[in-house]
Amino acid sequence: MGNKGFHNKPYDPGTLAKLRIFELYAQEWIPVFLSKPKPSFDSVHIFDFFSGPGKDSAGNYGSPLRILDQLRRYQRKGMAGWGKVPIIVHLFDGDQKKIASLGSIAGSSEWAIAGVQIDCRRLTFRDALAEHQKILSDGRSAKLLIIDQYGVDEVSDAVFGQLIGFPTTDFIFFLSSSTLHRFRNHPAIKQKIDEPEDSYDVHRAAVNYYRKQIPRDDSLFLGPFSIRKQNGNIYGLIFGSHHPLGISKFLRVAWTTDEIAGEANFDIDRENIAPDEGILPLDVM
Repeated sequence: MGNKGFHNKPYDPGTLAKLRIFELYAQEWIPVFLSKPKPSFDSVHIFDFFSGPGKDSAGNYGSPLRILDQLRRYQRKGMAGWGKVPIIVHLFDGDQKKIASLGSIAGSSEWAIAGVQIDCRRLTFRDALAEHQKILSDGRSAKLLIIDQYGVDEVSDAVFGQLIGFPTTDFIFFLSSSTLHRFRNHPAIKQKIDEPEDSYDVHRAAVNYYRKQIPRDDSLFLGPFSIRKQNGNIYGLIFGSHHPLGISKFLRVAWTTDEIAGEANFDIDRENIAPDEGILPLDVM
């Protein structure tokens, strides 16, 4: 389920909301591993598997430049652990034209960040996973995985099983929930969700599906965030972490984005509550 022309026009508000969540979580995640004089891990890796060309037609940053911008800000602040361990940012895309555009930007002097290595190459998601199994399976490496896939194709049950098996790894993947709702009776998709009655609930149903795939003895935490675009379609993000601090930081980002329920960029429960309103009526004495 590709979208080749996606970057040839300005990002819509829903896409910008998604990118902002990626950026805010990277902002929360980086200091965990680099703020101490003696870092707890041997290396730090950030993977963006569907990087795109770097910018939209209006010059808005995509996920790779937002990640690099956060790293650049922290490097300039002089974090205590900076330079003590390797920091590698892996930027991949299966589209040669997109990755060439991104490589030109990321390789410029503007984005040269002391202490950060950039691995920018044409690689499909599946090939990238296969090539980096050693790093992804290394418990001494801290890893953040951003999987901004189109549709629902790439994070299959088998891939989800891999993701939750990687140690010291937080991941966020994009899910086209409206695609699931629209084609929910298609054999390739029907197995993924219990059929919800309302499109507003389809992302919650998809998250519940993935929760059922987690072994009982696994302490993985999952967190959802639903996004409604201008055309009315509902999309979503699914976050995963084995550490309570990871899910805590994701929820902080979610509540920053949604002051009502911490779960969507729209009133998902249709309660018609403004962020500055009280949820319960208060009697004045």
